[in-house]
Amino acid sequence: MSLNDLFINEHISIKEAIKKLDDTAKRILLVTTNEDTLLGIVTDGDVRRWILKNGDMSENVSLIMNKEPKFIYEKDIIHAKEILKEKMIEAIPVLNGNKQVIDIVFWNDKFNRKLNYFEKLENPVVIMAGGKGTRLEPYTKILPKPLIPIGETPIVERIINRFNEYGCSNYYMTVNYKKNMIKAHFNDIARSYSVGYVEEDNPLGTAGSLYLLKDKLQDTFFC
Repeated sequence: MSLNDLFINEHISIKEAIKKLDDTAKRILLVTTNEDTLLGIVTDGDVRRWILKNGDMSENVSLIMNKEPKFIYEKDIIHAKEILKEKMIEAIPVLNGNKQVIDIVFWNDKFNRKLNYFEKLENPVVIMAGGKGTRLEPYTKILPKPLIPIGETPIVERIINRFNEYGCSNYYMTVNYKKNMIKAHFNDIARSYSVGYVEEDNPLGTAGSLYLLKDKLQDTFFC
């Protein structure tokens, strides 16, 4: 994808802008003149707010664009990371001295990790890992559902890895079916987080095992 793929003019319809957002998959479009001068930006959030107001999709995109967008000049690009974090935005256009767009910096592309809106989340995470996974049979006859891989990474590790991006490091797993395989897996891998186990003697339903954590979870947690 080239930079020009993100350019739109202010006279296209909101429906056309939605199609462009979908095609580029970057969640942002740059509204520019024919000379690439920046007039505004449109994000998927702008579109959602318009839809919630029951706005007409055939109207010009200029009705929903941010006409005072954040941007940086080329000479300041070395400070892009700090600016993205300070302004709590995922992307920022880069302009030359004539206010023409010459680049755009995306947090994910430039810094290879999610932009965290919190320095660190301390909340514990409970993962319900005790079910038999009957809808995934016959695979779950061999492996418990949490260890079924998506690509090369088990489902439960994918969940943990996402929470790790935001600083969570304290996990509890409620286990029952093939629980020893789950424990063995986490004993064998290198990890920077703690995993505690709550063992159900009998299946306790979708969230019944949370009762077994009543003495360990005193504050807000994820489940």
